[in-house]
Amino acid sequence: MSTNPDWCYVCLDLKWDLYPANKNFDYRARRIRSTSLHDSSAKGYRPCHILLEGIKAVLQGFRPPATVELDIDRPYWLYVKIKPQNPLHLIAYVYFLVRSDTEVLATNKTFKFELEFFTAKSIPSCASLLGHVLTEHNIDKSVIWPAFGAGRTVPSSLSARYRQRVIKGWLKDCDEKHHSCVTHTKTQLPRRVLDIEGLTSRLIRLFEPRGETGRYATLSHCWGEQSMITTT
Repeated sequence: MSTNPDWCYVCLDLKWDLYPANKNFDYRARRIRSTSLHDSSAKGYRPCHILLEGIKAVLQGFRPPATVELDIDRPYWLYVKIKPQNPLHLIAYVYFLVRSDTEVLATNKTFKFELEFFTAKSIPSCASLLGHVLTEHNIDKSVIWPAFGAGRTVPSSLSARYRQRVIKGWLKDCDEKHHSCVTHTKTQLPRRVLDIEGLTSRLIRLFEPRGETGRYATLSHCWGEQSMITTT
């Protein structure tokens, strides 16, 4: 353990130059035991405390099926990934139990979850954690680390114009940077596509191709538990 009370040996103060480099990746990572994170947080090291509070917030909001029980008292591993001018990325693997009415069926399964810690672009000298803004008025400036890079601003309302701009940005980014999937040739369209080309109103046309070719993108989202309107 470090003899310097101002330096955290667990998270290395989230400093880029202290994390091991890997020539195969543009980020640096460190593996941390959950018990070490708890101990460091209890000793007053603020970086570890903020990471731990983020993990607690996720676990408290997790709603597993009735047969699943998180084993949060069992030590687990987490990985902290940092990259200059990018949000801090945390990955944790928490153990859970699978039960029946009479017995425990499984004990060594893990639940993986990921977190991002970032600085809000719109507010100078502040950090954002799980959507809660921590400004210089309610938190010590010493907790604002370069490891918390700027995050993408999420608007409170999503207009059709904004959504169209975001989608076009994704497609442009894919065309220019995703060399493994980029293609400039037209392919046969699937059975149903949404025609948004030249969209000037809120109406989106459902198009059922009959052998036509073109360029299209697929989007996905979590359907949730409610019944959704579908075309099939």
